[in-house]
Formats: sequence, C-alpha cells, structure tokens
Amino acid sequence: LARPETSAAEALHGRGLPARTVDGFLRPLLAALLCDPELTTSSRSADLALRDFASGRLCLPEGGAEALPQLLARSLPPGTVHTGVRVTSVSTTSVTTAEHGE
Repeated sequence: LARPETSAAEALHGRGLPARTVDGFLRPLLAALLCDPELTTSSRSADLALRDFASGRLCLPEGGAEALPQLLARSLPPGTVHTGVRVTSVSTTSVTTAEHGE
C-alpha cells in the first residue's frame, strides 16, 4: 500500500510486466475478482485482491463472478430479488423498477 494511488489498469501497465502477462492473465483475473472490466478500481484494492488470491484467501465460486448475484439471491426469501427488470431509481431504502414500481 506504499505505492502511489492509481487505477488498477495504470498500475498493471506501469509495473514493467510483459504485455502478454498483463493482457492475457492479470487483466482478466482482476476484472473478474473486482467485477470491474475497465479496471478503474483503486490500484490498492487490486493489490490486495491479487495478494489474497495468490495466498488462497480469495477465490471465485464455481461458475465465476457471474454466479455471485445468483448465490446471494438464493439465500433471500422468494420474491425478494427480481431479475431482468429495468431499474429507474435507487436509494438507500428502496429500488424502483419500470415493471414493479417501488
């Protein structure tokens, strides 16, 4: 965490690693771990994610990062989560959708 703060993408390219390693392995891995395909996330968060992943403390569920919302929704009461609907507004206490209202 002593390095200057940048985006994860800038940090990857600024560390002198071969482009093949960055683009073929690290970028896709971090995009999945951070749920951030553009890697705009803090370089410090990316460093922590890579460190934890390498040490075995951070992992992806079977099915990849895409499975996370489904796994979370499964633990909630039926009807709590609606998928495939357009959200029109979000607040700290509610979500409004075009199909279901608030």
